[in-house]
Amino acid sequence: DRYSRRVAKAPEHAGSLHAIALLPPAQRALAIKDLPNNPLIWLYERVLAQEIVPAAQLFDRVNAAQPGNITSAKLRELAETLAKFGLGVVPGPGFSFGADHDSMLLFELDAPTETLEAASPHYRSALLTVALGILVGKADGGLQPAERLSLEGMVANANGVTDNERRRLSADLRWLELRPVALASLRRKLAAIPHEERAQIADLLVGVASAGGS
Repeated sequence: DRYSRRVAKAPEHAGSLHAIALLPPAQRALAIKDLPNNPLIWLYERVLAQEIVPAAQLFDRVNAAQPGNITSAKLRELAETLAKFGLGVVPGPGFSFGADHDSMLLFELDAPTETLEAASPHYRSALLTVALGILVGKADGGLQPAERLSLEGMVANANGVTDNERRRLSADLRWLELRPVALASLRRKLAAIPHEERAQIADLLVGVASAGGS
């Protein structure tokens, strides 16, 4: 099986999350329980703290090894491994506006999942709205509490997104507040969507601006 082949190739990584993720789910749970230093505890502590994690440190905790050159393929493999233990990562491959090879933010999924879901059009629209809302809110400096509350309401009421996409959007909001996307990049994405959708986004952004007193 895949786990045995992985361990035969690198026996020192037998207790890594990356290797254990190759086991069937029932065996996976037992293998995690037997680990002397369970890396999941450290990962979930980062979730609770909403803490930005250096990418190299995250790879080390998951793979029990430094990643070397971090590629898009390695980022996707990392995200797939974390998903099997009920965790998501932002920026996420196939979800976020580009990848960050230096640091990441973890969040909890509704349940462990064997396959990463593809981003829905509803999620992409909501993410664009949140990213623009961050820029609107930070136009006069930092994001005010009322503006953040407006954006959180946007995420809570986003239409058509799955539960995990809503959880991801909450993490996106935290991430984008700390690492905003350049306006030029968002303008290009905005220009590519239908006029009616742009009008809906504009209405939501007015709400953010009004919450900040603009």
